[in-house]
Amino acid sequence: MMPEKVDNVQQTLDALRDVVDLTDDDIAGSKRSAPAPIVLPRFR
Repeated sequence: MMPEKVDNVQQTLDALRDVVDLTDDDIAGSKRSAPAPIVLPRFR
């Protein structure tokens, strides 16, 4: 699902719970707009 293509993301996720086995953790993860940045060590 692409959030920018859905009018109401939360409502869509709630409706999908009936069709797909979505956990609260799955839904919480979907609320992140982007993955966490990767921090690279500084080289001297």
